[in-house]
Amino acid sequence: MEGKLTRESRDLNNSSKPLDETSMGELLKIFTPEQLTRYECYRRSSLSKPALRRIFNSITGASLSPNSLIVLAAVCKLYIGQIVESAREVASSYEVPDLDPLEVEHVQEAHRRIQACGTFEKFKVIRTTKL
Repeated sequence: MEGKLTRESRDLNNSSKPLDETSMGELLKIFTPEQLTRYECYRRSSLSKPALRRIFNSITGASLSPNSLIVLAAVCKLYIGQIVESAREVASSYEVPDLDPLEVEHVQEAHRRIQACGTFEKFKVIRTTKL
């Protein structure tokens, strides 16, 4: 029975992957050129792992394992993405065209709004269990 569950879960994992790639492909087709450029920049961007390690160590006094550092980098990238997205909304509320760069005031207001909210609205933790 246990082997059967493992095979079924593997089949489910394999069948969901092409679906995700297909839906992502459909989403990319409807992006405007500006949105596609932003998405490509987001995908290519990364944070300096030595800098993250140094900042984390200076704040907590603890060191990070390599896997924890990868998780920290992912969370930081999501946080920065949330701030940039919110800053874009702030800029558009000030009637700033999408092609204009963000200003410091937009980012500061976005950060203030996120802090006032108290949580990240769009972050959802999805837990999976191993069979």
